[in-house]
Amino acid sequence: MLMRMLKSSRKKVKKWHDARLKSTEFKPRDEVLVFNYRLQLFNRKLRSKWNGSFIVKKMYHLGFLDMVNGKEKNSKSMVKE
Repeated sequence: MLMRMLKSSRKKVKKWHDARLKSTEFKPRDEVLVFNYRLQLFNRKLRSKWNGSFIVKKMYHLGFLDMVNGKEKNSKSMVKE
């Protein structure tokens, strides 16, 4: 009985979260932020997890992005998740 209730609850929560997902389609010249997912211990606690303002240069198949740093004009490639 309890297991059925847990499964039902999980399905409801998943449905609720899935309904709020937004698709992220980028186009060339869009300005984006990049999330730094690496855990950095003992480094400034209040440091932002979002890196720079990047400009999408080209979008490839399967979510690969070529980006250029807006300030320094450095190129960077990423995979959209």
